[in-house]
Amino acid sequence: MSLKDDESGQIIAAVGFAITLSIVLFATVYHSAGLAGQRTVAQELEDISYVFNDVRGTYGHILNQLSDNGTVDPFNDIELYSTHEPRMKKLIYARGFILSISDHDCTLPYANVTIVLSDGTTTYTDHVTYDLSTGNVV
Repeated sequence: MSLKDDESGQIIAAVGFAITLSIVLFATVYHSAGLAGQRTVAQELEDISYVFNDVRGTYGHILNQLSDNGTVDPFNDIELYSTHEPRMKKLIYARGFILSISDHDCTLPYANVTIVLSDGTTTYTDHVTYDLSTGNVV
């Protein structure tokens, strides 16, 4: 008797094939979905670069406003610490990074600042010098 003549054997073979096909399909979809959520190193660095540029520009604009065209040390201004920095930190945190701004050093009309970003596993540091009269990076 061959499988062609055995009806119950055909059913078992069909069910086995369907189960195998389902497992392979599930594994393929599961694996693809897992890989889709992963970012490449280049994508991560591009994202970090974008956030750094955003922080540099925003912070330079704030320092320029508080400095009064480079004639006042903005780091003596309470508004910088009570209003602007917490707001920037909240915006950056919403993008998945932790922001720290430190090592303020001001020799009018320039300011040196260290910007630190962390994604929870890696820390990225940027040392920036601003022209306080324009808010632009030197």
